[in-house]
Amino acid sequence: MEEYREENQVTIDDLLNELEASEVRQADDSLNGFYFDGAKRVFVSFVKGQRHYETNGQGMPAEWKERIRRERYFV
Repeated sequence: MEEYREENQVTIDDLLNELEASEVRQADDSLNGFYFDGAKRVFVSFVKGQRHYETNGQGMPAEWKERIRRERYFV
C-alpha cells in the first residue's frame, strides 16, 4: 500500500537527503543545507543563500541535531 503524501509535505528522508547533498560547499559560498538559528532555537534550511523553511527538529535523530547545533550554529 502506497503511503499518502501531500505535495508540500516534507519527510525525514527528504531532510536527511538534503543534509547529505549540502555537505559540499558551492563555489559562490552561499549557504546551503541545514543550520541552527540560536536566536530562534530552530533548524533552518537554506537554498542558495535564501532561507527556505524552519523546523524544530521533531522526529530527527538526536545525533544529527547535536551535530548541526555544534557545527552549523549562528545567531
